Amino acid sequence: MSLRFIVKEDVKTAYSNVARVTHSFNDFTIDFGEVSPDQPSVAVVHTRIAMSPQQLREFVNMLQDTVDAYETSFGKIPKPPKPPAVKP
Repeated sequence: MSLRFIVKEDVKTAYSNVARVTHSFNDFTIDFGEVSPDQPSVAVVHTRIAMSPQQLREFVNMLQDTVDAYETSFGKIPKPPKPPAVKP
């Protein structure tokens, strides 16, 4: 079965430069947020997605396929440098 996606005109796009994944027996939760340079030890979560383990497995496979296709087209994605240590 092929799924057709309809994107509403008012759908919101959010930028994220940090994510956290937690899980229970029944589900996985992914928090997306932003860390700003002026507060490098604080992540502000703006979006939370929860999904079943089975749906997450499909999502992980889809992400890997997409990364593989990207790297085939544009080259290997470099690992980001380690961030500087955060001062308390």
